Amino acid sequence: MRINMHSIFVLLMGICLFFQGCSANEVFEEIEPGSVYQGPIEIKEPQPLNTIIIGNDSFLVDLSNTQDGYIMVKTLHPFDQRLKLRLMHDDQQYTYDLSSNEQYTVFPLQMGSGEYSISIYQNTEGTSYAQVFADQFDVQCEPNEVFTFPNQLVWYTHEYPAILLSFDICQGIESEAEKAEAIYQYIVNYMSYDSQKAANVQSGYIPNLTEVLNEKKGICFDYAALMAAMLRAQNIPSRLVMGNLASEGIYHAWNEVYINKEWHWYDATYGPENSNKLSDYVDDRRY
Repeated sequence: MRINMHSIFVLLMGICLFFQGCSANEVFEEIEPGSVYQGPIEIKEPQPLNTIIIGNDSFLVDLSNTQDGYIMVKTLHPFDQRLKLRLMHDDQQYTYDLSSNEQYTVFPLQMGSGEYSISIYQNTEGTSYAQVFADQFDVQCEPNEVFTFPNQLVWYTHEYPAILLSFDICQGIESEAEKAEAIYQYIVNYMSYDSQKAANVQSGYIPNLTEVLNEKKGICFDYAALMAAMLRAQNIPSRLVMGNLASEGIYHAWNEVYINKEWHWYDATYGPENSNKLSDYVDDRRY
């Protein structure tokens, strides 16, 4: 499968560059979410079906939606210690924080079909953890379906302002390519890079898309999560990608969008002004 570049990107929690949006001859018009599109908001939202379940006295893992590329996990009682969840498939693995609020969290199965291992760890002291749950399960899923649903790092519901805005922006637009471009251009012009936030962001940070939209600024993680959510609301597969920008020696976040049977690169953080080469960007994580 060939991956095309739309625009490449720069910068994660580091040095801020000045981003450009509309040209001098264009006027950006901000849209109040929900003010344009008046039809039904129908998106793909995770549902805990509880038809296929694994777990123990402390954890419940709902495997009912693996064909759609996700699982749902929750604790059955509060924990005072921090919890970590790890998913492994072949030689790949992803590790996440797991809340002990007794509410389901959605985790993506972005490593494709096959046998997965799941492990949950409880903090004992310092940076040490002890395994408190482990199991295996089989996954058979369409590889891009996972990137059309919300998950822990790209979380939203049909009521989120960002989702209402996605339908506003795409009102009257038919093609997926035009929808992706319209959402990209809106984010580029609406958002500003937050250098102060980049300098102080804490480990484990996850964007709150409503706060990001209200504040009109953020770091590259915010830009990429917002764009992924707005595109997924239009049923356009969109990856939130994290990786290294070798030319700058920094970690960065951007999007890959599946249009016309090809993955295209978008970087709303840096926008259309980017002098780095595609070879400078190295994928590490996809959500």
